[in-house]
Amino acid sequence: MLLQKREGQADLFHMDAATEAVARLSGTSPEAAAKFVREFYPQDHLKANLSSLFFRMMHTEAGNPQSAAAMCAVVNVLPAETLANTKLWRNSWMSDLKPSWERILAEPDSPGRQFLLGEIGRKFVTQNPTLLIQDVIKLPDPAEREAVFKAALGAEGGLHDLPTREAAEALSKAVESMPEAVRGLGAAHLAWSLGSHDPMSAADVLRQYPAAAESKNLVENIAMRMTEKVDLSTAGKWAASLPTAEAQGRGFSGIVSGQYSEDSEATSEWVRSLPPGYGRDSAAGRLAHYAKEDDPEAALAWAASIQDEKLRDDAAKGVIKSWASMDRAAAQQAVENANLPIEQKASWLNSFFSKP
Repeated sequence: MLLQKREGQADLFHMDAATEAVARLSGTSPEAAAKFVREFYPQDHLKANLSSLFFRMMHTEAGNPQSAAAMCAVVNVLPAETLANTKLWRNSWMSDLKPSWERILAEPDSPGRQFLLGEIGRKFVTQNPTLLIQDVIKLPDPAEREAVFKAALGAEGGLHDLPTREAAEALSKAVESMPEAVRGLGAAHLAWSLGSHDPMSAADVLRQYPAAAESKNLVENIAMRMTEKVDLSTAGKWAASLPTAEAQGRGFSGIVSGQYSEDSEATSEWVRSLPPGYGRDSAAGRLAHYAKEDDPEAALAWAASIQDEKLRDDAAKGVIKSWASMDRAAAQQAVENANLPIEQKASWLNSFFSKP
């Protein structure tokens, strides 16, 4: 009856009934639930209703490996924005991932399977990295091995702390056995966890596996932690040794974030001592961000000192917007007096002060 209705106008009762049908089928016949989802849910206006089922299944059924097929089918038809907002590793069922990991790994490849392996894998690698690596290496298709590694170790969904020193040692050994194309992702997890209590060891991991430095938020996190253990000079030398200009910039920014609230004067003096370049520009931009509330004049001066045009523009716009909301006339006068290229100054004046 529900399948016959799918081409017509679906009312709220009809959508709820369809959702309940999938929920019940998933507990008794996940294959039938998966088939129902594929045939019934191509309609966009039903997908929002389906997302509530997905979250219910994640809470109640994910620990049951028999539900894997139904979960994959549900994910395959959910909008990307729904999946982007999931934080599945926070759910209580993540305490025992082995059954779900093994069952979903056995499913045919699909976007839903890749997504779920990523959600589970990012946490499972902190519990049993050796088993995860062994399971993936057993996959016969090299392309599939690489895809599953990237899903399970990708940093987009977040990096996680390892619970014990033994787990860190196990992951360190596992990283060495990973394919080169994904080794940096595994090393990023290792460095993230070490960074919370031993940032110098985390820094060593990044030196050994430079690709790990590209993982989102990782370098800044380690740099912030490092300022708790070493002086600014030592932290700065480490940031300058990172493999790319972008990574160096994140390192210098993280140092400012970690130290500014402790000693803003010393942090400012340290940034002044840095040689020109992307790292110094990134640090100055972060200083401008922190100083804009208390000392907008100094913040604008820091922004204006940045050589990189995009970084300078981004930093200055943040300062001017904040300052203008507090004292429009003073902010406008400061921009007019700033030591900046004429074109840049005109652009800022036009953006923030052309209208009353």
